[in-house]
Amino acid sequence: MSYPGLKAAAFPNLKKASAEALLWHLVARSQVCRLNAQREILNRGSKPVFVAGLKKIAAGDGPLYARVAAVFTLKQLEGENSHDALVQLAAQDELREFVLRALADRKTQLTGVPTKLFVDALKDGNPRVRLQALVGLARLGKAEAASTVVPLLVDRDPVVAHTAVKTLVALRAVEPCLNVMATGKSSPTVEGTVRVLKQLHDEKVIDTLIASYAKHKDVSYRQQVLKILFRLYYREAPWEWQDTTICKWWWAIKPDTRGPYYARETWSQSKKIGQFLKREFLREDDAAVLNTFMVQFQINRLYLDGTLDKAVAVGEKNKDLHISTANFVVSTDAYTSASVKFVAKVAQSIPFSDNSIVQGFYVSYLLTADEGFEPAMELIFANAESKKPGYRLAAC
Repeated sequence: MSYPGLKAAAFPNLKKASAEALLWHLVARSQVCRLNAQREILNRGSKPVFVAGLKKIAAGDGPLYARVAAVFTLKQLEGENSHDALVQLAAQDELREFVLRALADRKTQLTGVPTKLFVDALKDGNPRVRLQALVGLARLGKAEAASTVVPLLVDRDPVVAHTAVKTLVALRAVEPCLNVMATGKSSPTVEGTVRVLKQLHDEKVIDTLIASYAKHKDVSYRQQVLKILFRLYYREAPWEWQDTTICKWWWAIKPDTRGPYYARETWSQSKKIGQFLKREFLREDDAAVLNTFMVQFQINRLYLDGTLDKAVAVGEKNKDLHISTANFVVSTDAYTSASVKFVAKVAQSIPFSDNSIVQGFYVSYLLTADEGFEPAMELIFANAESKKPGYRLAAC
């Protein structure tokens, strides 16, 4: 297939081409030609003619695609010996993002890569440059630069902001993130920091946040602290692929997609977190904070002994908490007579378009085969059938 009226040039014999010809083919309009020319250069190995030619192409005023090809060819050809030349090329705006990527491309070749170049690039006006600066700092493992990454948690580019979170996690930036949380007030930066701390299972994080919860009374801030602590109660279990039992569970025909962990396990701080959450939940009386407790109990699949009775009492007292309380109760699989009656009452009052509670309640009934569920299920189905004939059959 070819463009009408266009006769394609014959593909060059790169194996027989001279060094100068290979450099010329590296700037060809054909991407296939450029790729194969690059491979032939790398196959022949480092030579003065190649190094000089690649530097000239990269620093020249040719098309950007050719200059970028020269940058990455130079890096692969010279390894760490290319760093001085690449750092100089980073001064050119149009090449900066590619140079940053080339410099941090191989973790085995990071000697002599200047951290300052990446830190300065965090303030670049081009979001693509900021993105590569973040990725580079994570690959360099420069934890001392973590504080300079924090402002990008609220970057106007969502990809940059997300990558800033991943970079801070990779750098284990406990201190910079806790310094942000020390303000005691919720803000966009605090919200970004919460996303980082949710992934940092560190004793200092736990102790500092528990202390700050008692110290600060701002409701929005306390809600953010709770989100972190709930998420940190569990951690991802190591993947033991040799264990056939785990393999069979992991690859079952009905995979567990609830999250937030694939295979969760407790760790050294779980007991401390659990005691704190239970204590604060039982003494809490603010409706907004209680709602956060209910929601977090559910989405983190965490049930602590002694919390169910309080949850039902709160739900009975506050109509605005009916849904979140019922969802929490259904998620526990630890029913009592009072909780069954409460969920049944809520399930009858919600629209059929929002029947997750009914479904969860019915699934629990099927799984447990508890006779205590039957009166409640009959009430739910009778109410549903009166408004939507066939609902019982659809549920079954």
